[in-house]
Amino acid sequence: SCSEHWTARGDKCYRVFTEQMTWKKAEENCIGLGIGAKLASISSAEEQQFVDKQLLICEDLWSGLIFHHRDSMLAWTNGNSVSFTNWAPGEPNVTLEADGCVRVN
Repeated sequence: SCSEHWTARGDKCYRVFTEQMTWKKAEENCIGLGIGAKLASISSAEEQQFVDKQLLICEDLWSGLIFHHRDSMLAWTNGNSVSFTNWAPGEPNVTLEADGCVRVN
């Protein structure tokens, strides 16, 4: 069961913050809740569909997917392995000279 303002999906709870913020601020917001919250990780097409429905609330969402330029690897901030991706045509569009984060839109 999820707390008020959170939405249950499987064994996870989701919350959308509608304020515009940077990826770093969004990550800090999750950590600052003090309940072990992380930016969303998407591990299946079904979970992607659920997250897509959240885009009705706001135009873009930050995900917990990051790109490490040193080893050219994608990773979830919660430590889960990247086993599912659903990139738009032409994506991912990464700069090999810097770490990056992933926005869902």
